[in-house]
Amino acid sequence: MRKEKGETGLHAAARHIMLEWLRGAAARAGRDGCATFGPLSWSVNRPEPKWGVFDEYPIIECMCYGCVPVWDEYPAWPMRPPVIVKQGIIPTRSELARAGAPPLAVVDIAIQHKGMISDVIEIVYTSDLTETKLAILSDRARLRVWRADAEWVVKHVDDPQEFPWEGFRSVASFNRKTEEVLKGWRDAGRPDTGILWEGAAAAMVLTLSPKAKQKFDALPPQQRKDFLLRHDSIQTAVRRAYRA
Repeated sequence: MRKEKGETGLHAAARHIMLEWLRGAAARAGRDGCATFGPLSWSVNRPEPKWGVFDEYPIIECMCYGCVPVWDEYPAWPMRPPVIVKQGIIPTRSELARAGAPPLAVVDIAIQHKGMISDVIEIVYTSDLTETKLAILSDRARLRVWRADAEWVVKHVDDPQEFPWEGFRSVASFNRKTEEVLKGWRDAGRPDTGILWEGAAAAMVLTLSPKAKQKFDALPPQQRKDFLLRHDSIQTAVRRAYRA
């Protein structure tokens, strides 16, 4: 069992077990069959031994424009890929860094469906999935994100037959979480102080365009609140959240 740098033994064990479960499901379906694992389903069009299920999968900038390609099809991607030494093999972080394409995120497990990555699974143990990583995976790369609790995984001898919410579940997109925060703030009368305001302000900053964010960062702290409350993109985000 390979253990990545900085990874705990239990996290590595859970990743390895989950990988075996998913590849087992794909093997039972067979190539070109439809595999299922709890709430997950995907079309298998890769052979053994990996069956289109990959671990430690890096996501780079050029993958975030419509669909996430499969590394075993590099360099024949529809977008312009970076130049790396290995072709058709998942590169390491250092190889991507040398190619000028450091990963935006590296996911624990990625599942390939009909020629592209559709679902990713993050194993959670000592720390939960961060909002930044969720934003990259769900809103930039347009992937379905799943969260698996490491302790729930390792307690199973065989494939699980039940999938409780705390053990294995899909994770709401970052945009949806942001809209929920803004809707709660709006429903409370849009207070500009307190805990609700702090959450809403953080969500507002994340809705800014790069140009607006640059203006926001250049302002002194005492002017930033007024900027957020006035900015057109914020009003649009609040209206959208209110309709949700």
